Amino acid sequence: MSEPIELPADVLACPEHSYAATAWTKLVRSHFAPYIAARYNGPVYLVGSSLRIANPRDIDVRVVVTDYEFCGRYGFRKYSFFDQDGPNQAWIDDMAKRNGELASLHRLNADFQVYAASHCIQYRDQKRVLLAAPSRLDHIAASTAWFDGESDAQPEAATNA
Repeated sequence: MSEPIELPADVLACPEHSYAATAWTKLVRSHFAPYIAARYNGPVYLVGSSLRIANPRDIDVRVVVTDYEFCGRYGFRKYSFFDQDGPNQAWIDDMAKRNGELASLHRLNADFQVYAASHCIQYRDQKRVLLAAPSRLDHIAASTAWFDGESDAQPEAATNA
């Protein structure tokens, strides 16, 4: 039998009628969020309307990775190419795969997306709830540096390579 898990304060701070507690419970207790944090090596966030309303159209889940890791994963030389040309097929396929997993395994209509840290600067003032973080602390610091407006933060191992 599993240990009871208390809802974190940032989930409890959401309006009482919001879907935040349900989404948090489904994503964290099922171990989906910790798996995704480890898989992408970046923090996983619950964002969007599920933090405000009772019946959101979808559940917005975001993973923030360094620009370096984003480009390596999806085949861009620089993140600015993603901004100019839009998502490539590798990114689209990866998002579709994760959204399908959330729908079939967890019965959530999800909008799962992986963002580069420099892209997230525009969202830093919006409410978000941390679902899970990777265990490698150097990547946590680099991936969350966008909160402070440091968009080009790279993990130490990547910049020394």
